[in-house]
Amino acid sequence: MALLRMAHVPPPIVDINGSSGQIWDAILWQIIRRGYAGPVGNRLKMYWGPIRQNTAEYKRTGIAEALTILSLYEQVQGERVFTDQEMLDIKTRLGLTEKPFGGQMQRENYLRANDRGLVEANANRGQTRELLRRFTEAQGLYFEPLEMADGKAKHAIAWVFKEDLEANKGRAWEGRFLNIKSPWGDKRLLDWKGYSEVRWFDAESREVEPNTPGAVSKTLIPLAVYGLDHPKIPIILVDFRDTGNPKKREMTTRAFGDVMGNVLSFTQGGGVALTLGKLVYGFVLGRRGTDMNQPSRLRSYSQLKMILAMDESLNEELRKEIAKRVEKTSINPLENDLEAELRLARGQYRNLVEYAKSPDGLRLKLEKDRIEEMTLAAHGGKMPLKHTIAQLMTFGLYKYRVKATPELAAKADLLRQLGYHERKIRETAYYSVRPEVDSNVAVLMSSLNFVAQKGSLAGGKTAKAIGKLFAGSLDDEIRTACLAGLYKMNNTAAKNELLAIQRDQRNEVRWRDAASDYLKRAHAEKQNTSKRNSSLVTELQ
Repeated sequence: MALLRMAHVPPPIVDINGSSGQIWDAILWQIIRRGYAGPVGNRLKMYWGPIRQNTAEYKRTGIAEALTILSLYEQVQGERVFTDQEMLDIKTRLGLTEKPFGGQMQRENYLRANDRGLVEANANRGQTRELLRRFTEAQGLYFEPLEMADGKAKHAIAWVFKEDLEANKGRAWEGRFLNIKSPWGDKRLLDWKGYSEVRWFDAESREVEPNTPGAVSKTLIPLAVYGLDHPKIPIILVDFRDTGNPKKREMTTRAFGDVMGNVLSFTQGGGVALTLGKLVYGFVLGRRGTDMNQPSRLRSYSQLKMILAMDESLNEELRKEIAKRVEKTSINPLENDLEAELRLARGQYRNLVEYAKSPDGLRLKLEKDRIEEMTLAAHGGKMPLKHTIAQLMTFGLYKYRVKATPELAAKADLLRQLGYHERKIRETAYYSVRPEVDSNVAVLMSSLNFVAQKGSLAGGKTAKAIGKLFAGSLDDEIRTACLAGLYKMNNTAAKNELLAIQRDQRNEVRWRDAASDYLKRAHAEKQNTSKRNSSLVTELQ
């Protein structure tokens, strides 16, 4: 995926196939940041630090916007460009981009990573939403979540009833977690000229349709918009009475990070006091409910901007009012207003299409990717250790590649297919208790049969997954395919699984005999087997 904003061809924000570039960048930056590069590194840190920070936030903006667009895209009815599997891969890779080793995660773990991310996000969002609702209503305000098309609410608005302003003029105000000034007695609200809405409420304060019998109309004035994706404390994004309120908080977060990271950054033998001080500072502010040391609100801003641009369920005037105030809050010099971003995006989309059609563009990149696949295929799917060390010592500048041949191309294609089927097997083994009942048997059998026919290069994790599927299944077809796959796989882990099946007294004799036969054949073919497997085969013969 690419970020559609910058001049010429937009740079990519994520490599769906995974990339080690992020690791080398992080390692090099830590060497410079911690002072290991000497005086030259200190000068680089002062210049490169702010630029790197802005670029990183720019990239986070693109990731947040892409995830929001994909969430909205999933609600579209009719024909889709991406399959469910492709959508999962794209969303998971985007979510893993900011993690140091996220690019190295194997695809069979994507489903688990996605599930874990959803659980954590929903838990954080639910806790923050309930906290904000409770404190909002306790202060006499009206809480309203901004729900997207998929029913999820990542933002919320705090309103005040105009009719309550005069009545609550002397009411005490507790702004904890709200981080706005008291609306009671505020002359600006008493003579409010900005956006407001008239809604109808019944005797139990439930919103109803206009002119409902027994209902009364009330005028709502927006006070603030909050992000709900941040843990523990709701983060303020828009203050309708004080545009500078969230901006000052964001600037404080940025300044604090720059001082800690670039001016007082860790050096050899130092930094412990700074680390402890930062932890205490964050703990105290968190306990007080003060939104001053939260993670950057950049992601919430980006999500909100995309929702305002694409989700038409919100009131048009309210969308324009929030969008106008959001633009005034940005402190990133790379940020543009929404209309400018849309114009740039259209232009960069045309550049991206031209790049895809150019002989020196996407076609050349695909050729390089294929050669990289062939390099791995030439060495059994893994890069030799000496070349890995060389790449590590040069921070990724050294890249070992082999010469492309039709034979290597065919082998790379086989490994690509094998990787797909290994992923299906491992995912099923992880989530399934009884494969023939709680999984897609047709898909599972297709993958098991592929491994049984062409899976000699399958890995040890796949062997363990197949062993688990065999143990959990009572279906003869699945068990037969499992044994055939373990026999075909040329590694000791597969033969150890066969040995475990042969020795397990709980298995029927026919399965133990079948496992023994496969072990004998593997030994005769001189497949990779452990010493204990060879000893057992000798005993059986």
